[in-house]
Amino acid sequence: MNTIKRLFRSTISYKIILIFLIIVFCILLFPMLYTAKWNIPAADDFRNAKYVHDVVMKGGNFFDIIRAAFDYTKFYYFNWQGTSSAIFLEALQPIAFDEKYYFLVPYIMLIPLITGVCVFVRRFYSLFNVTVRDSMIIAFVSLIGCTQFLHSPVEGFYWFSGAILYTFFFSISLILYALVIKMITNTEENKNIKLIIITCLLCFITAFSNFVTALTSAILLVSLLFFLYFVDKNKNWKLLILPAVFFAAGFYLNITAPGNAIRQSQNAKSNLVWAVTSSLKYSFVQLKNWNTIPVIALYLLLCPLLWKIAAESKSSFKFPWLITLYSYCLFSSMNAPTFYTISRSGYGRSQNLSFFWMILLIPVNFFYWFGFLQRKKIKFLSNKNHPKMNLCYFLLILAIFIYGAVNLPINKPMVSLSAVKSYINGEMGLYKHVFNQRLVILKNPEVTDPILRPFPYPRPYLFFFDDITYYPDYWLNTSMSDYYHKNSVRLAYPEELSLGE
Repeated sequence: MNTIKRLFRSTISYKIILIFLIIVFCILLFPMLYTAKWNIPAADDFRNAKYVHDVVMKGGNFFDIIRAAFDYTKFYYFNWQGTSSAIFLEALQPIAFDEKYYFLVPYIMLIPLITGVCVFVRRFYSLFNVTVRDSMIIAFVSLIGCTQFLHSPVEGFYWFSGAILYTFFFSISLILYALVIKMITNTEENKNIKLIIITCLLCFITAFSNFVTALTSAILLVSLLFFLYFVDKNKNWKLLILPAVFFAAGFYLNITAPGNAIRQSQNAKSNLVWAVTSSLKYSFVQLKNWNTIPVIALYLLLCPLLWKIAAESKSSFKFPWLITLYSYCLFSSMNAPTFYTISRSGYGRSQNLSFFWMILLIPVNFFYWFGFLQRKKIKFLSNKNHPKMNLCYFLLILAIFIYGAVNLPINKPMVSLSAVKSYINGEMGLYKHVFNQRLVILKNPEVTDPILRPFPYPRPYLFFFDDITYYPDYWLNTSMSDYYHKNSVRLAYPEELSLGE
C-alpha cells in the first residue's frame, strides 16, 4: 500500500518534461523531413515557377532571376491577386531551378514555423514573467499539435505554392508579433530604433501577404494600440505609429490590387454581414472537428504548468471572459476573407492558419482563467505553486495522447504516422517513380504532346494535392505544358495504358 501511495505521489520535474518533449518532437519531425525526398511539385507550382525557370534554362544570372520574379509578381498583381510578398517567393520556388530541389519544401516551411512559435511563445509569456524553460514547454507542446494534427498537411508543409502563401507567412507574422512585444517592453532607445526598422519592414511584408494573415495582424495591431493608449496608458504606443503606417500602406496596396477585381469577378461575392456571421458559426464547427482526443491531451498536459505559472505571475487576470470572447472573435476573423470573397470556407491552406491559432490561443485562455480563479481564491482549488508535475498524471495524459493518435480517422491521420505508413507500404516510392517517368517524357524535346501515366492509388496522403486531367485545355494541364514548352499535356486513358502506350 505504501508503495502505491509513493507511486501516486511521485513527481517529474519540468526540466525533464522539456527534454522529453524536445526528443519526442525531433523523433516526430524526422519522418516528415526524411520522406521529403519523394515529394513532387503540382498544380500552381508549374505556373508560378515558369518565369524564373525560363530564365534559369537560358543561363540567366542572379539579377536576371530576381528581375523575372519581380516581373511575375507585377503580372500577378495586375491580373489576379495583390498578395505580392508571397507571389515573389512563389516565383523563386525550388522547381524553378530543378525538380530535384523540391525535397526542400517542408524544410522551408517547418524551420520558420518552429522558429516563429518558439520566439512568439517565449516573448508573449515573458509578459507574465514566465521562465524560458516553462515557455519552451508550451512552445514544444504547441509545435507537436501544429505539425502532427494540421487540417491539411499537404497544403501546409509539402505543396510549395500553398504552403509559402500561408504557413510561411504565418511564421513570419509570429516573429513580427514577438518583435512588437519586445519593442514596447524595451527600455533601451538605441535598440528600439533597430527594432522599429525591422518591424516596419516585416509589417509591410506581412500586410502584403495572404489576406488571412494580413487581417489577423491588422486586428492585433489595432487592438494593441487601443490597449496601450486607452487602457494601460503606456507611452510606448508611440513606437507603433511608424510600423502601423508601413502596415497600412502594404495592406492598402494588397486589397486595392487591380488583379483582385479580376479574380473577384469569377467568384460569388457575399455581403459583409453574412460573411461575419458565417465566420462566427463556422469557427465553432472547426473547434469541434479539430479538438480531437490527442489535441485535447496536449492541452491537459499543459494544465498543471499553466496553473503553476499563473500562480507565480503578478498579473491581476481581470475579465477572463473578455479574453475568451476576443480570442474567439480573432479566431473567427480568419474565416471572414474567404466567406466574403468566395462565399464559403477557405481551402485547406487558409484553414491551416486557423488551426495554428487554435493551438496557440486555447492554452492562453486556460492560463488566464487559472489566474482569475486563483485571484478569486476558489475554495476547491489550491493556490499553492507546484514546482513539479505528478508522474501518474503525466503518464495518463501520455497514454491518452497515444491512444487518440493511433485511432484518428483514416482520412485525418497523425502526420508522422502517415509518413511512416506511406514509406513502408511503398506509396511514396511508386509515386515518385511515376513522376520520374513523366519527367523523361516531358524533358524529351522530340515529344510535343506528351501523354502521361496517372499516379496509382493509393496516393501519399502527405504529398498528393492535385494532378493534370484527361483534358489538355484544363488549367492544370496548360500550366504543365507551358512550363515544359509543350503543345499540350494530358493523362493517358485506361485503354492506352493497357496497350502499353
